[in-house]
Amino acid sequence: MPDFEREHVSRERLLARLPDDGAPGSTLYTRPHVRPAIEASWLDDDARTDIADAAGASDTGSVLFVRECDLMLVLPPFAVETALTADRIDAAPLVELLERRRTIALYPSMQRRAAHGLAFNEDERRDYDVLDYDIEAT
Repeated sequence: MPDFEREHVSRERLLARLPDDGAPGSTLYTRPHVRPAIEASWLDDDARTDIADAAGASDTGSVLFVRECDLMLVLPPFAVETALTADRIDAAPLVELLERRRTIALYPSMQRRAAHGLAFNEDERRDYDVLDYDIEAT
């Protein structure tokens, strides 16, 4: 049975350790509490079960990168919103999830609550970069 390491790492360290996009292998993004089917013929059944159980128990979902005789399971700090399967290494959605700016806690003023309600989507009022103006004048 292969040896496995389980460790908690910072966002920066995780980003540095992710496999390269497009590399040979496979990627599986699963939503919270979904137990993935792990296809790695070199991995024994007990290890495959342990890894799938850890992924399935996650409140945030999981990302599984499988390469030849190498496997990385990531239980991200924020929820995986979309299930994805790729026949190559695809770390881009995880990188976007980890690098996205987030508001962790917000306590609105009485005026803001009156205008927007108690809960609101932080992306609704996000600024956007305008890359091109298509203006016709007559």
